[in-house]
Amino acid sequence: MNKTVERANAFIKEHSSKTEGRYRPRFHACVPVGWANDPNGLIFFGGEAHLFCQYNPYHPYWESMHWGHFVSRDLIRWDFLPVALAPDQNYDCGGGCFSGTALEHEGKLFLMYTGVAKNVQQQCLAVSEDGVTFEKAASNPVIPALLLPEGCSGRDFRDPKVFKREGIFYCITGVRDGKTGDLLLFRSLDLLEWSFVGRLRRGASSLTAASRAPTKEGAKKSRTCASCPFPSRTASSPSASFWTFRARKCS
Repeated sequence: MNKTVERANAFIKEHSSKTEGRYRPRFHACVPVGWANDPNGLIFFGGEAHLFCQYNPYHPYWESMHWGHFVSRDLIRWDFLPVALAPDQNYDCGGGCFSGTALEHEGKLFLMYTGVAKNVQQQCLAVSEDGVTFEKAASNPVIPALLLPEGCSGRDFRDPKVFKREGIFYCITGVRDGKTGDLLLFRSLDLLEWSFVGRLRRGASSLTAASRAPTKEGAKKSRTCASCPFPSRTASSPSASFWTFRARKCS
């Protein structure tokens, strides 16, 4: 477990000057060195826009995901901050700190992310008071694979989207169920203790209708897995939630 935040930041400081040049982007969020993908946790906090991303500071390819961190006051010029998360715990050192959500609660900035250990993916929590330095929850993983319903695989259980409605926190995650994908709904009163509510694609008809997801029959034919769920609303239906998610072929 030597891939700590401190080690990552020291490596970036030592090597970032090697990537400066005339072709480096000036009006995009661009990591100083290494590999970046999947923007995570876009949020306004402390008067600034925060942008996180999947990040490997050590190599120009995907491996051992960290969370890179940028801030901006105009969404054009972005400053790179110290790495927010590194895979330094037994529940996230198997593959890294995968995608997730940022949200503000009681004046603090929380990150919910997928911790990838060997052969299992689970949802974890980190918190910051200053929006820069994050501390992982002692009770991680806060949504363990043990909460998964029968048939769902902890090997593909990731990308939590957390939101608050009427005083209750909800979390939607993608998961693999056999040869197809599913969306699961969890709830919590404090972000630390979570309970399983149901399936958004295979559960009660009201949940299935609200999710606007493809039919189970269509998913079986295409053998798709769902990940990166994200909520939105429309002007014509302001009280209804529509969920957008990424579909990919299941292995």
